Amino acid sequence: MERVVTWQQTVDLETRGTEVRVVRKGESLLLIVVALAACSRQSPVAPPNQSDHAVELLVSSDLKGEVEPCGCNLEPLGGLARLSTALKSVSGQGPKHFLLHGNLLSEGHAPSPQAEAQFKLKRAFLNRTLPTLGLSLALPGPADRALPKDLQPGLIGGSPDLAPGAYHSLKGGLLIVREPVQSSLPKSPLKVLVSERSLDALRGDIESLQAAGIGLVLVGGQSGEQALWTSLADGIFLLRSGERGQNLARLELHLRGDGPLRELPGASKRKQELARLDQRIEAIREARDRLRVRQASPQAIAARDRQLVAARRARADKVNEPLPALPKTGNFVLYHPLVLDSQVADDPATARAVAEHHREVGDLNRQAESQRQCPEPDKTKAQYVGSKTCKTCHQAAYELWQQTPHSKAWKTLEDAGRDYDYACVSCHSAGFGDAQGFCKVTEAGDRLNVGCEACHGPGSRHAQTGDKAQIERDRGLAGCTSCHHPPHTKAFHLDDRLARILGPGHGANAAPGEP
Repeated sequence: MERVVTWQQTVDLETRGTEVRVVRKGESLLLIVVALAACSRQSPVAPPNQSDHAVELLVSSDLKGEVEPCGCNLEPLGGLARLSTALKSVSGQGPKHFLLHGNLLSEGHAPSPQAEAQFKLKRAFLNRTLPTLGLSLALPGPADRALPKDLQPGLIGGSPDLAPGAYHSLKGGLLIVREPVQSSLPKSPLKVLVSERSLDALRGDIESLQAAGIGLVLVGGQSGEQALWTSLADGIFLLRSGERGQNLARLELHLRGDGPLRELPGASKRKQELARLDQRIEAIREARDRLRVRQASPQAIAARDRQLVAARRARADKVNEPLPALPKTGNFVLYHPLVLDSQVADDPATARAVAEHHREVGDLNRQAESQRQCPEPDKTKAQYVGSKTCKTCHQAAYELWQQTPHSKAWKTLEDAGRDYDYACVSCHSAGFGDAQGFCKVTEAGDRLNVGCEACHGPGSRHAQTGDKAQIERDRGLAGCTSCHHPPHTKAFHLDDRLARILGPGHGANAAPGEP
């Protein structure tokens, strides 16, 4: 099956005289970049002086240390290997700049003491790897700055230091400005403000942005924000490129001196039409994934796959529709968003580097565990004892559990070589990092896998007394979404998931709150 890849669920490179296709052969995805021959059709929006004035600005925000997406998601998004493929796919004769901003390492909290060494190893890995992706500038966010000094990102990837209020020039006429905006900035065809403020706050500060000559605002450093491209005011655009490296925004800039920034003629209408197609693609994909969770027939899932292929082709056709010719004067931007999903192949070299990083993490934590002393649990409180203890009285529930994905959760980590990755262990076991549980994988015993206590809490007192008040009997949605949340799960439907784990001896016919 051949799948055309265009930007935002597919990669819009056709409009620039290059085609990008992903072809599935067996289980591997091969990225084929085919340059169109000189006799091919004229690139519909390429300006006659593109080599002199076209600049590619590629932006990703709030990476949050995401080296590789969690494999628990039915449609994992992001990852450095996919990002590398996307960046390499953008070619042209003009300057190309890759900019990272927002929270580069931190997820909003400091790592646990036992995970600090792993955190520092990831920082070192990003320092080595990001320059190989063509990084031009990396600007840490507020959660990064709130980390203890020895855990802060520093100059990631050798990026220049850009203090608050400072600016940095990039080839092609870009001036990158860090808040707060200074009243006088050097003259530049496009001034780009990197901001951590909300959309409403920026809209309330339009006059100062106009006075400083800002033409583009890049917003990051905020949690859970979706990708957004919008106009703040005449000549000022705002980009929020999502989080965790799940999206890459490509801004194709044509800068010819003074004047406000405008969208390419016809781009706004096409953006609306593509947004409608994107919504359809996402709706079909979510419906297909729900069928997978419900263990529907292969025929039903295949039907949704066919709908998805057709919708993606419709989007690719829309991207290929020519835009009006680029005016000979003025400054223009064309926004191409890319979702880094399974339609984007892993770059082999970066994928190998990521795999080696995971191996180093495992070696590091194994060595650390050989010297770590875990604190003694509080004997006055319930402790995690493992699912086999529960089996003594709940045989039917235990046998049902063994048929669920929860009982095989640990094997998925072992297969991925991440069974000593502390970012993963807690959601693939019961009690990791809890004072009443375990702090070493080597001492986990029967607490590996998403067992009874992962949902019902530590069970030692309930096992000893049989007192139902000593166990959490119905944790509800919150009990599931402590692990089943973005980015681990894109869309979580409680009823679908409960149907996979309820059955004889485990609440199949009981009302919520009943055993």
